[in-house]
Amino acid sequence: MPTSRRVHGRHPLLPNGGAAVDWEAPTPAAAETAAARWASAVGEVIVGSPLGPVVVRVRGVHVALALRSLPEHRDDAARVLDHVVDGGPSADLPAVEPGLRAALARIEQSDRPHFFDEHGATIGVGRRSQTWEWDELPFEPGADLSGRHAPVVLISGTNGKTTTANLVGAIAWADGWLPGVATSNGVRIGGAWAVRGDWSGAEAARRVLRDDDVNFAVLETARGGILRRGVLVEGAHVAVLTNVSGDHLGEGGLDTVDHLAETKLELARSLRRGGVVVLNREDGALRRAIPEVLRDRPDLVVVWFSSRSPADAWLDGAVLRLGDEALCTVSEVPLTLGGAAVYNVENALAAALAARAVGVGTEAIREGLQALLPTPEDNPGRANLFQVRGAAALLEYAHNPEALRRLAELAARWPSRRRGVLLGQAGDRSEALVRELAKEAAGLQADRYVLKPLPGYARGRDPAQVVGWLREGLADAGVAPERIVEVATELDGVSALVSWAGPGDLLFVLVHEDLDAAVDLLRAAGR
Repeated sequence: MPTSRRVHGRHPLLPNGGAAVDWEAPTPAAAETAAARWASAVGEVIVGSPLGPVVVRVRGVHVALALRSLPEHRDDAARVLDHVVDGGPSADLPAVEPGLRAALARIEQSDRPHFFDEHGATIGVGRRSQTWEWDELPFEPGADLSGRHAPVVLISGTNGKTTTANLVGAIAWADGWLPGVATSNGVRIGGAWAVRGDWSGAEAARRVLRDDDVNFAVLETARGGILRRGVLVEGAHVAVLTNVSGDHLGEGGLDTVDHLAETKLELARSLRRGGVVVLNREDGALRRAIPEVLRDRPDLVVVWFSSRSPADAWLDGAVLRLGDEALCTVSEVPLTLGGAAVYNVENALAAALAARAVGVGTEAIREGLQALLPTPEDNPGRANLFQVRGAAALLEYAHNPEALRRLAELAARWPSRRRGVLLGQAGDRSEALVRELAKEAAGLQADRYVLKPLPGYARGRDPAQVVGWLREGLADAGVAPERIVEVATELDGVSALVSWAGPGDLLFVLVHEDLDAAVDLLRAAGR
């Protein structure tokens, strides 16, 4: 049976955190039975304690059981769930501590970003923050919780999160701030990497918000992080949702695109009073989900961006507009690759709205958009452009059907003699999603498809099976067998594309496991 986890921030079932446990039952009937039994048992255990209520959600065979608690009682909530679900040892239940509850309420009612975790309570951002460990609370009633304006921007979506976060960071830097930017590439403080790797969850938020140098926080927030640990920060200024499409469906009880949209919009629910929500006007799932959020939070301000029609920020021909102002042309924003990468036009518009929402002026927004380059140093693994044997090689992280659709749009705008694609997928996607990815890859109309296994992302499935699904999906979409080759590793795939390339070709080098080695290989081939 599963074990519980502490949830330190806002979660779809836990508005203020607590503990949760997930279980995949053998049948829907077994899921319903277990959920009812566990919820009843938890309710009996917590009588007379400050824990609760218990919340249960069943979707198909997936059971999510959550127990709300005050921040200082999350360990107790987790022990209760483990005791009921897995027969773990029982524990003495906590007593209510009025002084501590009053101190935390003062933090929650302040107008500054804040969070609670196993270490204690933090209010404010970076150099303008204060942290109390749990044994230091409650503080004196007269403690000063005020502080200067230090923006926090939260960013989520299926695609474009990292690029949008890096663009907001570049704009903040141009405006004179010292930003801490946490993404799936790592944490960057100012212009230097503090740590590399996937930092798009609660631990990244802690690291940035407690950094002594930071005075502007940009936090990529992934679906998995929201479901596992919650949206750590309450009281942020802006939430950006780039888009929502069918990826990771079937995981964590999220069976539809609308479920994904509702989960990602927990970011909006976590904002301070009067916070700004930046949304993609062309995204149907977000348009359907936001009214429910606004019914609960009518104080929020929603602004829209679009690459197709007038909005708060939009693409007017070849000009990016922010309200009534012309920011710049697409050719002046390097990440748009001269306007061919429309998805990065949208990311730039989203970043501009986020920056404007926290008071950044037009000149700094323009300067930031123009400063970020399509290189591994500025935007690792996203729209990185190389010249290889006379071919243009675009290194991208694209890994779901929607991302492949957007690359097909780019290909249609980019004259080329031939096209080549390196393609792979993680083992936790369903067969249907893998085949859909192959179908969209066929839309690139490539002359060479190089299929790679991803053993580092096997996640319980044989990588060879995933490659087989990709090959079959390409064949079903009409791709001739002689246009498809298989390789043993991701780097073998990069080498195969480079060896095949010639003058005038366009290569889509989709890299997921070994970015640094792929960059080195492409640069060496370019020399």
